[in-house]
Amino acid sequence: MTALLLLLILSPLTALGFRQQDPSERLFQDGLSAFKAGKYFSAATAFGTLAEVSTRNRRTTAALVMAAKSEYRAGNYDRSKGRAEALVDRYPRSAYADEARYLIALSDYSLERFDIAASDLLDLMESHPGSPLIPRSRDLLRH
Repeated sequence: MTALLLLLILSPLTALGFRQQDPSERLFQDGLSAFKAGKYFSAATAFGTLAEVSTRNRRTTAALVMAAKSEYRAGNYDRSKGRAEALVDRYPRSAYADEARYLIALSDYSLERFDIAASDLLDLMESHPGSPLIPRSRDLLRH
């Protein structure tokens, strides 16, 4: 009877979020908060740490793309490209893969590697014609 009563009391509390938050989710949220606050170095560190853990979790690919975005915003274009390439290499079918491909081209463009950026953009546009990033890719290609 006591166990049943305890179960009835604890079940609603767990459903309301009183259980301990997953550490990977907390780290992802910390990175997101830092990114939104413009603290791109801190965001890149949080996302990078999460992306590099040995066990894959539900935030791995999102962390990789956010690490690449954070590095880009911080002006670390080579690191941004490296993070984006890691996502494409490891998880080519990820929902974030096209965004990573665009970040690769954007990083090359920012590093004044215009021929490489153009090649990256053309590849994205040809191999993923339905991507919502096509208009942005065309705009960047025009530059």
